[in-house]
Amino acid sequence: MEKRGVARLSAAICLIMVLMLGSGCGGGSGPIASEKEHMQQQTGTEYFLEQAGFKKWQVTETMPQQQALLSALPKRTLVTYERDGKKLHAYGDKDTRTLYIGDNAAYQRYLDLAKGRNLCEQRVGGGDQSAKFWSCMDEYRQGGGEQPAK
Repeated sequence: MEKRGVARLSAAICLIMVLMLGSGCGGGSGPIASEKEHMQQQTGTEYFLEQAGFKKWQVTETMPQQQALLSALPKRTLVTYERDGKKLHAYGDKDTRTLYIGDNAAYQRYLDLAKGRNLCEQRVGGGDQSAKFWSCMDEYRQGGGEQPAK
């Protein structure tokens, strides 16, 4: 039984080391101007991760591997790592203790949604124009990733 615990701890430490050495790719175009914009950006990112097929984990004390991964991740940054020869992508929100894990297919869908989000944000031009933004995103998705009409 003790060997199993040591093996789990070793696996968690190995995963943390891989994450620390792995390449990361964060989204965003620089500092966020206000707390409201920060919350909108965070909510949008997490929404798009789920829409793309990332699995959402609410990390609790009974989940030591997920706790270790969440602790090792840079805050609100999408990180790519390899496990058992398979690329995985992880995003963690330490404030809400939420972890998102996706495979390459989910990651590609996320990149496509993020591209649409950027196009629509530019088109709408900021401000509190939520309805216009989501209308633009609907057009983007229905168009198969083509730029929505102006």
